[in-house]
Amino acid sequence: MEDLVNFCFSVCGGIIEPFQLRSEILNLMKILEAIRPKYVFEIGTSKGGTLFLLLQVVASDATILSIDLP
Repeated sequence: MEDLVNFCFSVCGGIIEPFQLRSEILNLMKILEAIRPKYVFEIGTSKGGTLFLLLQVVASDATILSIDLP
């Protein structure tokens, strides 16, 4: 999971990047990886880094909804 988070923070010069602190998002992803949620609702997609990470840990049949302002 740490490699995935590191990748997300470094890909394309920050085009895809979470806005959380690295340690915070890493801990969250470890928890969610164990749970494998079936539903995810994200408010504020921004650069999509958190959404990218969430997609790596959800159940394969998960329903994902992410919204953001234009």
